[in-house]
Amino acid sequence: MVNTVLSTAFFGLQDAVQRVDKVARNIAGTDSPDKSGIGGAVMPQDIVDLKLGETAYKANLAVIETANGMQDALLKTFDKKV
Repeated sequence: MVNTVLSTAFFGLQDAVQRVDKVARNIAGTDSPDKSGIGGAVMPQDIVDLKLGETAYKANLAVIETANGMQDALLKTFDKKV
C-alpha cells in the first residue's frame, strides 16, 4: 500500500514539474513557433497554472512525507513486538 501511495505521489511530483516547466517556457517565449526565446506577455492563466503547479508539488511532497512517517511508525511497531 505504501508503495502505491509513493508511486502516485512521485507521478504527481513529475506532473507538477512538467506543468511549471510548460508555463515557464510559455512565459519565456520558447514555446512560440519561431522559438525566438523572446518572452511573451504573461497571461493570467500562466500565473494560475504556475500556482497550481506549486500547490500540486507541495501536496504530493506532503503525501510522500506522511507515507514515510507511517512506514517508519509501522516498522517501529514490529521492532517493539519482536
